[in-house]
Amino acid sequence: MQSRLPEYCDLYQLADKAATMSGNWPIAKMPRLLTMLAADTGEAKAELEFGKKGRTRFIKGSVSVDVEMQCQRCLNPTTVGLKAEFLVALVENESQIEKLPEQFEALITEGRHFLPDVIEDELILAVPIVATHDSQCSDYVKAYEVVPEEYQQEAVGKKPNPFAVLKDLL
Repeated sequence: MQSRLPEYCDLYQLADKAATMSGNWPIAKMPRLLTMLAADTGEAKAELEFGKKGRTRFIKGSVSVDVEMQCQRCLNPTTVGLKAEFLVALVENESQIEKLPEQFEALITEGRHFLPDVIEDELILAVPIVATHDSQCSDYVKAYEVVPEEYQQEAVGKKPNPFAVLKDLL
């Protein structure tokens, strides 16, 4: 086991050997994921198992990281935990994708592949559509929670009915 994942690997060779590896990869080196984040701090932790089922070579793995994203309520940074588990079949061309069992996603590769791209792809799929704090973070949301009680108190009968004037016109 190693602390840093290797960059380029022969994925077919690793699958034939039924290799396992775990390690970290810095978020700062994931340019596509960085466009969705508020900060480039942290490292993704990945655990990968390579194997072969029949003629299908695959990668089974899990990846997790805590990232800083912009809360869409208050626009301040919030920490979001990203976790993904995946099962990816290694294929050489698109025609092989049709023959795969349903449980596999496909990764088209010639064998030698930039391994952090696989990790980054899975993290991008785990990014939430809208990032928010777990608690009520916005002053507007906090104020809005109080307003319904105030309206209920006013509706008890303290305000005159605005349509009462129409009764006199008939």
